[in-house]
Amino acid sequence: MEAPTPTPHELESYAGTYTSDEAEATMTAAVERGALGLKRRPDVAIKLTPVYIGAFTAGQLGTVIFRHGSTGRVTELSVVQDRVWDLRFIRKPER
Repeated sequence: MEAPTPTPHELESYAGTYTSDEAEATMTAAVERGALGLKRRPDVAIKLTPVYIGAFTAGQLGTVIFRHGSTGRVTELSVVQDRVWDLRFIRKPER
């Protein structure tokens, strides 16, 4: 099965700031040079590689799955690893 190639518009729909109270962490998804990535403080950048629609591999972070709300807008992301299943990060409202 071939990995999808998201359009620039699809990639931009994932961009935003996501927080997890459980993990006490914030990540920012952004598109740079046509590719989607995550940034964490202080200066960690993680490249996201498409696996299937809405899901990306993220190196040692595991798999990142973007989730949509009832309006179709991306509202959160989940991190899945060997020992972590569905750690949710909620998207902050845009100002």
